Amino acid sequence: MKKFTFFTFILLALTFSVPFISVQGVIVGEEFEFVVQKATGTFNYVDVTTVSGETNKFRVGDTAIDKGDKITVQVDALGASSVDYTIYDESVTQLADVTSSNLGFALSLLYYSFYPFIMMGISTGSVTDLDVSKGVSLGDGFYIAPPGINWNDLYDYYNNPTNWASLYSGFDNDEGNVTTEATATWYDFGDTLAFEIDVSGTYAVVAESTHLGIYHSLRFDYNVTNNLLQGYDMFTLISGDYQGVNTNFGMTVQVTETSYTRDIGVSFLLIGLVSILSLSVIILIRRRSK
Repeated sequence: MKKFTFFTFILLALTFSVPFISVQGVIVGEEFEFVVQKATGTFNYVDVTTVSGETNKFRVGDTAIDKGDKITVQVDALGASSVDYTIYDESVTQLADVTSSNLGFALSLLYYSFYPFIMMGISTGSVTDLDVSKGVSLGDGFYIAPPGINWNDLYDYYNNPTNWASLYSGFDNDEGNVTTEATATWYDFGDTLAFEIDVSGTYAVVAESTHLGIYHSLRFDYNVTNNLLQGYDMFTLISGDYQGVNTNFGMTVQVTETSYTRDIGVSFLLIGLVSILSLSVIILIRRRSK
């Protein structure tokens, strides 16, 4: 049972990637430093293959690095609607080469709000395969946004609840209840734009032996004057049974630009509360399914 239409995102991304004239942004040769603040994962699910195991590594390209490590992003080239950059580790070893376009960036910013559901096969689409041995991340395409990205349109989209209700409607049915809240917020007198989405509740399809407790939070902060990522944070806990298979997707990941001080993560108190509530939901739905 697939939950959203990929082509919807294509149309949205085309809208968001209409170029505009700007004299601000990064320049070729600039370097920016980021630090891995959080990186943990516990997985047990079946999509095309079985994914199982735990990790405390952060993935850049095909390389696993540690929590607390720093990476450097160097701008290599700028086009009217694209940016090329290279990512290095602390020993200046190249980890990834990235080309980000208006279309791809805008699409990914929305598309990756479904990241855990895509990984588990609940939603259609494809993202970088989750390899527990290489760690967790949301990929390498978010560090610098292309010059022509339309921040105002993205702001308007995130703050329209009708958009998200339609995209997540497949999770809300008579057997379960999943709520979705998405917001975009300006900070620093309009220099910083934060995108956040929170998904929580229970998803159940009794005929498919599916009973899942869900909590999923994702946030991106950007400096819109130079299109630089300030940080992203994802905390996800999905547990229960999916199509009759014992399933768990637990992931916490956060990377921030080294000088960014705003708190973008889920609090430890909320993480503990969500864990307790999720365990209660799992016990309850499994009792009901027997």
